[in-house]
Amino acid sequence: MVAQIPGGEDAFWSRPDRLAGLETPCFVFDPARILAAYQRLKTALGTPLIVSIKANPNPDVLARCVHEFADGVEVASIGELNVVIGRAPGPKFVASPALDEALVLAAASCRAHIVVDSRAQADLLIGLRPRLRTPPALLIRVNAGALLAGQTSGLKADHFGVEPAEAVALAQALQAADFKVIGLHVFAGSGAFARTAPFIAQAMQALAERVSEALGQPLSILNLGGGFDTSWEDDPTLMAAYCGSLAPLRRHFTVVHESGRAVFEPGGTFVTRVVSTKALGGRWIAVCDGGMAQAFRLAQTETFIKNRRAPIVVPAGPSAPPSDRPVSFVGNSCNPADIIGAAEGMPPPRAGDVVLFDRLGAYHTYTPTAFLNLRNAKKYLVS
Repeated sequence: MVAQIPGGEDAFWSRPDRLAGLETPCFVFDPARILAAYQRLKTALGTPLIVSIKANPNPDVLARCVHEFADGVEVASIGELNVVIGRAPGPKFVASPALDEALVLAAASCRAHIVVDSRAQADLLIGLRPRLRTPPALLIRVNAGALLAGQTSGLKADHFGVEPAEAVALAQALQAADFKVIGLHVFAGSGAFARTAPFIAQAMQALAERVSEALGQPLSILNLGGGFDTSWEDDPTLMAAYCGSLAPLRRHFTVVHESGRAVFEPGGTFVTRVVSTKALGGRWIAVCDGGMAQAFRLAQTETFIKNRRAPIVVPAGPSAPPSDRPVSFVGNSCNPADIIGAAEGMPPPRAGDVVLFDRLGAYHTYTPTAFLNLRNAKKYLVS
C-alpha cells in the first residue's frame, strides 16, 4: 500500500506541512490529474482510448483510475494482467514480443485479446489451439517502419511487428486454425505522433482493406497507437488535421488509439531533498537523497543532447538572493551520469531544500535500483 497525503485545488507542494511529512526520495501520484489527462486526450481524438498499463502499473494508482479506462487497457506481462483483473471494466489487450505459453493461457483464461507480434507467436497460438476452450480474439501488429517506408523521415527502426505482406499471410493462417482475427495494431514509438500523424491513417486503411479481403470479412478494430507525449496539446492544428484524416477510415473500421505516457505523465511528481552542497568549477552542486537510481529518466542517459530539467525548489529556510552561479542537482549514486536537473538564477542551494520534478508520472519503474543497494522511492497518493 502507498501512503496518502491530503489533496486540494492547489499543488501539494504549496503547503509546507504536506512536504514536511514526505519520506524522500519519493513519487507523489495524483489520480485526479491522471484522469483529467486521459479525458482531454480521448476527447481531442474523438475515438476510444486504450491505456498502456506499463506506463504506471502501481496497483494503488490503478485502483483509483482504471474504472475510468472503459475503452480497454494494454498489458505486457502476467504481472500486469494480474493487476487489472477484476478492476478494468473494458477489454484487455496482451502485447509482448516475448509472448509464451504461460502468457497465452493466462490471457485466454480472462478473455483478453492477444496482439500477435511475429510468425513465431502465430505458430505458438496455432499449436496451443486444441487446449484453448475459448480462443482469444487476435490483432496483428504491423511494424511501423515497414508500414510507412519512404513516407516519413526520422522514424527509428524497431523490432516490433511484422511486414505488411506478412500480416496478410498470418491473418489467413490464424483464421484457418479457427482463431478470429479482429484487427491490426501499429505503434511508431514514443513521441512519434507529430512525425507519423499525416501518414498513419492512409497506410493502415490500405493494409486493413487487404487483410479484410484476404479473410473474406471486415476487420473490426484498427489500433493506430499514438506516440503521444505530454506536449500533444501544444499544437491543436496538428491534432485537428490528424483527426480529420481519420474520417475515411472510421467509415469502415472502429479506430482506437493507445497511450500511456500522455495519460500518466501529468499525474506524478518526483520529490527529493538536498543533503549537502558545494561550490565546484563555477557552479553549485546540490547532492540529493534521490537520483537516477529512483528516477532514471531524469538522467537522460539515452539522449545524446541533454536538456536538463529545472526543478521546483522549496527552500529549507528564509529566502536568499539569487546567485550568479548555475546549480547542478545530482543524485545519490556513484555514477557520473547521475545529474538529474539544472537551474540558473536561483539562490544557493542548502541542505534540506525540497526538490520537485513535476510531470514524471510515467515509467517510474524504469530504473536501476539494484545499483549500490540504494533504497527504492516511496510512493504517495494525493487523496
